Amino acid sequence: MQSEKVDYLGAAIFWFYIVAALAFSAIVIYTITSLQPPKHGAQGRSQQVALFGWLAAISFGVLSGNMLYVLVQSFNNWSKDHTAALNDGLLPAIWRWSVTSRLFLDFGEAIVANSARSVWTQSALYMTMAVCMYMGFEGKNHYFLGAHRRR
Repeated sequence: MQSEKVDYLGAAIFWFYIVAALAFSAIVIYTITSLQPPKHGAQGRSQQVALFGWLAAISFGVLSGNMLYVLVQSFNNWSKDHTAALNDGLLPAIWRWSVTSRLFLDFGEAIVANSARSVWTQSALYMTMAVCMYMGFEGKNHYFLGAHRRR
């Protein structure tokens, strides 16, 4: 077996991403479910909070399930060539996989492998940024202009 390149920074970013995604998802779901209903139309508001809370949870669950499936498959493929690492235990093997795996490097190279993929990747990122900015501005304007009090 050849010596593998060890990437501690990549592993740190990966684990920080996992922790941040869990934390931010919990914050979003908590924020949605803790919104105070207005005095008028409280029934409709509580139904909206329940609906959007469930949609946020379902969205996070589907995304997490798919990501977990990819990670488990990557770990299983990696462990076929690294059976000795599994003898040290599961957690040390997962750590070794996270610092030696090429999963994210391969993903990054694949999304910009040619000009068409690069254009699609940039388009998706710009559209995501535009939607996030739009939602942020709308939410800020809605809250600060008092539209939530008029209902």
